[in-house]
Amino acid sequence: MPHLAVRWTYPPTGALSAFRASPIVYKGRVFVGNRNGHLYALDANTGALLWQYPPAAAAGLWSIFTCNPSSEGIAASAAIASVNGKDAVIFGAPDQSIGSGLGDGRLFALDVETGAEIWKSPVIARLTGADEGDDSQFHEQISAPVSTSRANRRPSPRPLPID
Repeated sequence: MPHLAVRWTYPPTGALSAFRASPIVYKGRVFVGNRNGHLYALDANTGALLWQYPPAAAAGLWSIFTCNPSSEGIAASAAIASVNGKDAVIFGAPDQSIGSGLGDGRLFALDVETGAEIWKSPVIARLTGADEGDDSQFHEQISAPVSTSRANRRPSPRPLPID
C-alpha cells in the first residue's frame, strides 16, 4: 500500500526492553506490557506516554526465573472491562510482593484514564522452584473443577469473578 507510513514509535529513543505482549487499543489509547515489567498507556495518535504502571521509579513486575520468556515482565496482552462502572485495563503479571516471593502470577485492574489501581487479585498462578539454581516452574491451574451436569463428571473451567 503506497500510502502507509510509520506515524510514531515508542519509545522514541529505543531505550526500553522488548515488548512481548501484543498492544490493545481503546478510546484513543494504546496499552502494552513490556519485558521490563511495566504496562504503558500511550496516546494512539501521537505515541506520547500518558502513564505507566508501576510508576517509573518503582520496580517492574517480573519473576526471578527468567528461563521462560513469559516470566520476563508483562508478556500477556491486556483486556478492557468495566469494573464497578469504570473502564479498566486488566492484565496478568508476575509479582514478587505476594505468595512465594518468586514472582507468582496475579491480575491487575487499572483505571484506563489515570492508571490508578482499582484492584489486584490474590495469587492465581503459583511459581515454585527447589532453590535459586533450579529453573523448574510449576504453575497451578487457573480454574476450579465444576460439573455442568451429573452426566458430565469431567472438570471444566469456571471463570474468575471480576467485581
